[in-house]
Amino acid sequence: MLAFGIALGLALAQQAHSPADCVLDRLTAGQRAGLADTAVGMVRTGTFGGDTLSNLSPMPGCQSENHWSAQQAEFVARYTIARSGLSDARKAMLEAGFDADAIEAAYRALPEARRRQQLAREEVVAIFSHLGAKGVKITAEGAPVIGRYVGLLNIIDAVPVLLTAGK
Repeated sequence: MLAFGIALGLALAQQAHSPADCVLDRLTAGQRAGLADTAVGMVRTGTFGGDTLSNLSPMPGCQSENHWSAQQAEFVARYTIARSGLSDARKAMLEAGFDADAIEAAYRALPEARRRQQLAREEVVAIFSHLGAKGVKITAEGAPVIGRYVGLLNIIDAVPVLLTAGK
């Protein structure tokens, strides 16, 4: 029975692995750290910093192996940055005084089917409304930062689905 449970767990883990993880799986520790810095910079300022392209050096091989279009490769680049840097971005949010738990809860309050697609404006508004209802103070300066953090969360959920759409 234990062997069956282990086999089932391994099968489910393999099933959950997405082609979107191809680049992530091939990154060096240094590349991951560089992309984590990129994710933090993106959340804080909305711009990519550092040497993002060299940190995504496994991309051409993965793009060729998975037959990704240029647009799909761009999605995977964003996914790789988000996955590499989410924990550092979260830490930066907390250090800047944002309630990352509340932001994540507001995002997770959306239906899973919606989180697995690029969020529409209405859903972003719903997240901000949820935060306001929970007493989270949202300033004009803080709103874009919160929005970009939600964007990272959404990229992680949506890109694996976007890659399989149309296949």
